[in-house]
Amino acid sequence: MAIKHRNLYRGFISSLIIGWRIETNWASPINVLFVKTIRPISSAIILSIMYSVASRGSNLEDLLWVIIGISTWGLVQSQVELMYWAITSEREWLRNIKNIILSPTPFFIYLSARASSGVPFAIFSFFTITIVSNIFLNLNITLDSILFYEFTLSLVIGLIILFFLGLLTAGITLNVPRTPIGVGEAIVGLLYLISGSIIRPEILPSYIQHLSTSLPLIHWIQLVRFSIHPVFRDNPYDWESLLFTSIIFSIGCFFSYVFLFKLSRKHGKIDQATMY
Repeated sequence: MAIKHRNLYRGFISSLIIGWRIETNWASPINVLFVKTIRPISSAIILSIMYSVASRGSNLEDLLWVIIGISTWGLVQSQVELMYWAITSEREWLRNIKNIILSPTPFFIYLSARASSGVPFAIFSFFTITIVSNIFLNLNITLDSILFYEFTLSLVIGLIILFFLGLLTAGITLNVPRTPIGVGEAIVGLLYLISGSIIRPEILPSYIQHLSTSLPLIHWIQLVRFSIHPVFRDNPYDWESLLFTSIIFSIGCFFSYVFLFKLSRKHGKIDQATMY
């Protein structure tokens, strides 16, 4: 049976609604808004107090580097973790993953919709941490200093990169039914260290620097910094590195997901509920 564009749209919307309800545990919108609001605000206040004490004598650029990197990394965690959590919950707890794969909606459409349910909260968390930190730490981030075109473009490019990274994580998760959560956390943790989020790449060993600069995450996070504060605009932004690494990385992640998805079906690991 041919899959029409309308079916894809309806499948995406249905998966998005299901993802929202599962991730919020069918709670009322008011309760969800309260919980999702309190968490980033409390995190921002804790970070601000911690860095205000620990950063005495540090320059503004170092503070901005860490705060923007941490707030941006929330988007990475949201997209990647929701991808492998979708597989884990459907396979281990709901025991429904085989029915989803056999449905007319392609599985990667379902995964993308499930992950999209967390995007508004991740973006809200980004703005909350940045704004609260700017108030408490006096980061001198003003509306006049923000390049809104570059900032909007960074969000769009970042979400595309993270979607394909999430697909890669999902493909790996499908093939390791015993340790699905550990795989996702390991990938996020590794990238957290080498992506330039909190650690400057120039202090890393040379071979890790080459690995870091070959990934689009470090260029994407640097674009966010470039668009938010002029302290990171001493040199023109390297758009070629961002676009080149993003395209290669996204294509590689997609075909890796396709291969891993077929491999998991071939070896019967799709619905193998064996998590400890």
